[in-house]
Amino acid sequence: MSEYADKGKGFPEDRLPQIFEKATGAKLLDFYNSYINGKELPALDTFLAPYGWKVNRNAKGNPTRGAFHDLDEPTPEQMKLREAFFSVTESR
Repeated sequence: MSEYADKGKGFPEDRLPQIFEKATGAKLLDFYNSYINGKELPALDTFLAPYGWKVNRNAKGNPTRGAFHDLDEPTPEQMKLREAFFSVTESR
């Protein structure tokens, strides 16, 4: 990011996947094409379960906007994962 911010310029939108890959070391192009540019929904329940969260869904089974909540009793391991990955120490 310093190649842009340090020079006082923004970055082109079509370069975001490459910029994110460079910053994180992760391969993100498939994710970006599927979920950002594409129409696929990520498997939110699968992603959030290790952290002790689940997705609220509407009557059609679609995720509601910005709504996820704790599993009934998050384990200490799930709470540690939250803190490590999301820097979250409290329940939402």
